[in-house]
Amino acid sequence: MGKVKENMQRADEIIEAARFSKLDLLVLPEMAFTVTVGYPERTLTTPSRNYNATITISPSGDVIATYHKSFLYYTDETWASEGHGFFVKPLPGLDRLGGLSGTGGEKVVAHGICMDINPYRFEAPWDAYEFAQHCVRGGAELVVLSMAWLTRLLPQEITVQPSQPDTETLSYWVQRFQPIIKGGRDEGVVVVCANRSGVEGSEFNGEQGRGIDGLGNDVVYAGSSCVLFIQKGAVQVFDMLGKAEEKLLVVDTSQPPKFGLQQGNVG
Repeated sequence: MGKVKENMQRADEIIEAARFSKLDLLVLPEMAFTVTVGYPERTLTTPSRNYNATITISPSGDVIATYHKSFLYYTDETWASEGHGFFVKPLPGLDRLGGLSGTGGEKVVAHGICMDINPYRFEAPWDAYEFAQHCVRGGAELVVLSMAWLTRLLPQEITVQPSQPDTETLSYWVQRFQPIIKGGRDEGVVVVCANRSGVEGSEFNGEQGRGIDGLGNDVVYAGSSCVLFIQKGAVQVFDMLGKAEEKLLVVDTSQPPKFGLQQGNVG
């Protein structure tokens, strides 16, 4: 956190290393860049407000959507205000995104940020499913989640089979999509989870980090970024990264998903 130039340089390196010819949609993790003119956002109102935000920019450079995180994690509450509700609306420029059936060059997209998929402040009933229910009501074809999701694994544990996902985290994410699994679009819904990976805190692998849990402890991110396809009660996976992999996951949603998740793994 706070290493703006280093974060931007690292993202450039990862994207360049992927050597893709063309992308229809690029999603970066929550708080990937912390810059005064970008996001986190500070409004120009009086008094000003801070938001944990995402921004969507078209290939032509136009801002086509902004979203302010609605359900704040306790670390967010120290600096950010709650957003004014979840985001779901048609967005242009995604007409070639395979596996979706929108028309007129638009797709109905829902945006969320990490804690948004949890019960509000961990106080709402588990089965309220506020974010997922909003996606269903809004007819979302594509759900985009920018995340900085933590794992219960220790720093030394994420280096064991680093290319394997954190299955506990993946299972939890899928459980929070139950309304989409049970009542989403018949044509299916694509869910993109772009999560941070690695460790912040004490020195690890020769690098000094900065803990942000308020207690001075190491913060370990779950990684496991993935692209899911949910249709008629089934959850399939186009592809995913491991719990400690830091690279660009490139998925062609016009092709069949690589594998499915067993019902027992989705709650």
